[in-house]
Amino acid sequence: MDTPRPPGRGRPPRAIPLDGRIRQAYLTLAKQLVSAVHSVLGSTRDGSARLPHATDAEPLKGGLRIGKAEEHGSDGDGQYHHYLTLWMFALDRLALATGERKYSELAVQLARAVHPHFVVRRNGEAVRMVWKVSMDMGTALVPSEGHLDAATGFVVYRLLQRTAGRLQGVEGVLEGEIGDYRHLMSREGRLHASRDPLDLGMGLWMSHFFREEEWAATLGSQSLGMARAVLDEKNGLVSRDASRRLAFREFGTCLGLECYGVDEGLKKSVDAVVDFWHHYLEDSTDEDLRPISLVMYAAALIPGVDTLAVHDNLTIEAFLVDVSNPGEIAANSGLRDLLERILQAGATGMGLNLRIQSVPKLVPVFPPEIVQQTLWN
Repeated sequence: MDTPRPPGRGRPPRAIPLDGRIRQAYLTLAKQLVSAVHSVLGSTRDGSARLPHATDAEPLKGGLRIGKAEEHGSDGDGQYHHYLTLWMFALDRLALATGERKYSELAVQLARAVHPHFVVRRNGEAVRMVWKVSMDMGTALVPSEGHLDAATGFVVYRLLQRTAGRLQGVEGVLEGEIGDYRHLMSREGRLHASRDPLDLGMGLWMSHFFREEEWAATLGSQSLGMARAVLDEKNGLVSRDASRRLAFREFGTCLGLECYGVDEGLKKSVDAVVDFWHHYLEDSTDEDLRPISLVMYAAALIPGVDTLAVHDNLTIEAFLVDVSNPGEIAANSGLRDLLERILQAGATGMGLNLRIQSVPKLVPVFPPEIVQQTLWN
């Protein structure tokens, strides 16, 4: 049986030229996206006012609507716990990437605001959740519970709380909400591997943040077994032709697997899915699904950030990308040795030999103030 690979030991990522100026440009675009989302989806459909409960001081206190084309109906506009928690996660990552606490504050503000509207209580105790609420969060539109909503909340709110401690200097800001999610996800039969490829990937993605915890280890192990069946080239979903498959859902499985870490067999299956859709994505994807499919394609190609042990006293988090101009690091002779050690750590993580193989350079990214202290002091 193949030995599972830890995260970061998969396919060497596609080279992306990235120097300091380009990275700053991407961060600027990310900030502009955040402003646009909060301005449009944090307001009523006619744009005349903020959503109920929101104020200039607390713009996310009214949540964020999903922005559906229709205002009413079973598939009309409203707010979904699943998408809200993923937006909180995006704000949290932007806070870490920029070192700007305001994005952490916005993430926590949104988390606190929406939680009471998705958690149903009986005698003061959280007993279940709802999937979708109205734009003003006053009515449950879909009263059933999403399979992984409680677990997603448990993971994302803990990450938000951790960042709040780091950047805001406050502890335990979401402890009550985290307690609710812990209770809800621990109900019998609520947490198990899904055969749905997007849900399957979501479970793996969540588990990789806290893989040492029993719930995550169990869910991760179950999900790896399910992934083998889903990605089986003869009998799984991937045995169908492109017209009977949805690219973005399969990319969800790929993303989850690459975050969690896989053995050689599953790695080949992931590569097969990505390579398949590389040829069929444009022609076999409906126009309305193309944006999410392309975003998920990018995420499946480059899942994110790896932690590298450079030496005993230094670990960094870095994107595995090609740096056409390392800038200040390479220009400063006192830092060249450290850069080489970073490259060696990355090469080791990817199973490459620096002497005979080209290795993507690495850009340390999280958190910027720590990277600056480590590299420039």
